[in-house]
Amino acid sequence: MNFLNFGRFLLGFAHEKSPDCVILKEVLGHFKNRSAGASLNIFTTFMNVLTRWGARSRPNRFEPQFALGFTLVEKIAVMALIAILIAIAAPSWITFFSARSLNVAQDEVFQTLRLAQFRAEQTRSTWQFSIRTDSYGFVQIAAHQLNTPIEQILWHDLDRRIQLHPTEMTLHRTGGLYRVQFNHQGRVIGQLGRVTLIQQDNLQMKRCVTVSTLLGAIRKGCPPP
Repeated sequence: MNFLNFGRFLLGFAHEKSPDCVILKEVLGHFKNRSAGASLNIFTTFMNVLTRWGARSRPNRFEPQFALGFTLVEKIAVMALIAILIAIAAPSWITFFSARSLNVAQDEVFQTLRLAQFRAEQTRSTWQFSIRTDSYGFVQIAAHQLNTPIEQILWHDLDRRIQLHPTEMTLHRTGGLYRVQFNHQGRVIGQLGRVTLIQQDNLQMKRCVTVSTLLGAIRKGCPPP
């Protein structure tokens, strides 16, 4: 490809009305009818056109570059927004989890009472439901036969955050245990009563399981204040 053909090749990439296109056409016209004395000027003009094209085809390294990411102010604003949302939502989440753990403990007490009643009917003997707070502060429950030595009772621990209400436990208490006894017919022997559970000294949120009749009716729920 000679100089003239190369110029025509570049002309194909230039916009028809652009200044570079007009200059390039003029250069090519002079080159076709060139004289020896004009060759240097024509070549210089041609190189100027190429230089301008090259400058336009590369990004200016001195142009400001936009930094990617977030500014310090934006990060602080996002963190402040998250902190506000956490402060608003935290009490609701705490209440939700407290209620959930109390509901689970209430269901465990209810099922253990029913188990003692069922075993009494099944074995035609007296069974007992027992609940206590051990030396570590954990609330424990068990269903066992009457007169079973305390060291042989298979205790089940409730959630470690669960406690017995200090004034609303109305089951019969003896030997450090709150208890209910069922005879061979599944009926209650002696005193009726209620198990009242709280969570970590929060007396306002509580769950109850009540042995309500001598026939052995057991229900969930606390009496109205």
